[in-house]
Amino acid sequence: MWRIRPIEFLPRMNGGIPWPPLQFDFSTTIVDLSKIDNIKLFVNKKTMKNREQIIEAAIGVISRYGVKRTTMSDVAAEAKIVRQTLYNLYANKEDLLRAMMRHIGEQSVASIRSETEEADDLATKLDIFFLHFVVKPYEWLQSSPDAKDIVDGFNDAARDELAKSYENHRAVLQDLLKPYKDRIEQAGLKLPALADTIQTAAKGAKSSARDKRHLKALLDSLKIMVLTLVGEDPPRR
Repeated sequence: MWRIRPIEFLPRMNGGIPWPPLQFDFSTTIVDLSKIDNIKLFVNKKTMKNREQIIEAAIGVISRYGVKRTTMSDVAAEAKIVRQTLYNLYANKEDLLRAMMRHIGEQSVASIRSETEEADDLATKLDIFFLHFVVKPYEWLQSSPDAKDIVDGFNDAARDELAKSYENHRAVLQDLLKPYKDRIEQAGLKLPALADTIQTAAKGAKSSARDKRHLKALLDSLKIMVLTLVGEDPPRR
């Protein structure tokens, strides 16, 4: 705690002769720093809540209208906040799109890590990876009336965040394959290169699939190839 000392003021009359000193005694005033910290914590939690609320609202609006047609006013209305609150956190739509992509990528990686910890075999772990990295984004794009606009919009505004997201997902995939490093190297491959190949193939499947059923077939084939490479038995159909 801090104690504020008394402060003495010496006002002057018109003739320059000082009035008798006026004292304001703040000696009993206590500044409780723990309360200041609590206020900061409250503000930070409120800001985090606003950010999550805005991101979720942006996902909903962009799903309906696409990137080009979505305005900051649309997002503020969807989030039920005033526009100034939105602009206090995100300077413009491009800034918001980057934050949105960062949020989606972090949530995806966290879900993969959490769910694969409960899985016992590589086949299930690959299914979980493909679900969050490929299938869910595919479903989201398919639910939008203008999927190409969303893809182009994110590529233009959030290219750096997309690259970081791919890098983080690739790191997760490498971790899933680490127990099979020796077998992978015996096949003449390097672990990072194999993870990159699997990720690239999965991403290509999302782009080229005719429908969700076709996407699942492509991912199943990719999974069987990986399992065969590392000496694991493919799951029975």
